Amino acid sequence: MHNYQIRPYEADHALAILSQGYTESFSDTDQARLMENSKFSVTLLIDDDPVVCSGIIKLWDGVGEGWFLSTDEVSKSSMVIARATKEVLLEEISAGNYWRLQINVRADWEQALRFAQFLGFKEEGLMHKFGPDQKDYLRMAIVK
Repeated sequence: MHNYQIRPYEADHALAILSQGYTESFSDTDQARLMENSKFSVTLLIDDDPVVCSGIIKLWDGVGEGWFLSTDEVSKSSMVIARATKEVLLEEISAGNYWRLQINVRADWEQALRFAQFLGFKEEGLMHKFGPDQKDYLRMAIVK
């Protein structure tokens, strides 16, 4: 049986995930450290290993930018992670903290697109060569 824990996000959690080579578009150590300053960022650990880091960066009152970083372990516990993520997002939106929450999803990453749709995000547009990997990304948002 696995031990699941949610802890406050630390940059070292993201760097541990990145060191496994799972995410090619988020590789900046400074960016990982910047996320520590956001109001809401958490890490899911399974058996003491960081598996998911996610959070919301407040852009201004009512508008936030969501982010999500994970290892392949996510696919082994996908429904647990998806439901927990959705619950937390809905709590943040329901609490009146955000009327708009937006994310960027790599356009060719079907699993991430389905996950975002499950969470309630709707496509708003295609951003060509948006990421540091020069891949196309979709802008998606939940608007209350």
